[in-house]
Amino acid sequence: MGLKGSLRLVDHEEVDLSNLQRYVLAGQCDVGSPKVDLARAALADTVLQVSAHCAKWDVYVSDRNDWMFERVAVALDNAPDRIAVQGALPKWIVNAWTQELDLGVSRHGFDDGRACLACLYLPHGKIKDEDEKMAEELKMPEAQQEIRDLLQTNRPVDVGFVERVAKAFDIPSEALKEFVGQSVRSFHQRAICGGLSCA
Repeated sequence: MGLKGSLRLVDHEEVDLSNLQRYVLAGQCDVGSPKVDLARAALADTVLQVSAHCAKWDVYVSDRNDWMFERVAVALDNAPDRIAVQGALPKWIVNAWTQELDLGVSRHGFDDGRACLACLYLPHGKIKDEDEKMAEELKMPEAQQEIRDLLQTNRPVDVGFVERVAKAFDIPSEALKEFVGQSVRSFHQRAICGGLSCA
């Protein structure tokens, strides 16, 4: 194909069972492996200089300390993360997604007169702030300010916080103890969105 240059793979997640239906590179034996390692291995025989970064986009950008992005390929599963990528102002973005019955691709230039990536995911009507939404989903609306502070400072959740969430969900606190020390976003995503709180 004649492709050459450097490619940086950025993703903080591991392959899970729900990925296998749409990840052509992944098989049952890859469950639990970092997604970036799987992609890097698939590109090992190319002339591309591939580096893998097992991190969220904002962490990668912060650690990189360089906001010059020529091209970014996006395959994220939610609007806020796509908007965050657009916020880094890459010169060109290609965006891909899958849905139950189709898949799609869109292209976005920095100054081509077309909609930017964020414009594809504008909210409809009034939406809740992240801290308010998270407090409700953690069944602790009274902790909204505390959650806001955790989001802003990126401090990890402690044992007391996790125990309060467990109590709110009426589940044993041991079911959530493994998430002590994680950021509140990670805790919310893995423990609540991941369904452990419903076990």
